[in-house]
Amino acid sequence: MSGKLAFVLSMIIFGAVGVFAKYIPLSSSEIAFWMSLIGACFLVVIFIYKKERFTKRSILKNKWKLVFSSIALCGNWIFLFQAYKETTIANAALSYYFAPGARYLFISNNLKGEASW
Repeated sequence: MSGKLAFVLSMIIFGAVGVFAKYIPLSSSEIAFWMSLIGACFLVVIFIYKKERFTKRSILKNKWKLVFSSIALCGNWIFLFQAYKETTIANAALSYYFAPGARYLFISNNLKGEASW
């Protein structure tokens, strides 16, 4: 699959998530749980297909990074799906994509931080 096709396909899938999340009669945390579970199963299939291995040692070495990043990702999805349910899909997507810019503005103005590129 070409890079452009993969990019377009991923944007279509991610763009359709809002429509499905808005009308699914599950809570935001349940939707995030099922998306995480499906994504994990998909990654296992990819690892098996590519014949790549990950060891118990490598998982344990990075366990706290994995735990904290998983919590952050699930929390992010829960807030996103709740935004889809509470407001329009366009407003939820706009606020979701504006978050890094808002973080930058907050850090640079309030905490006197500098941007590192």
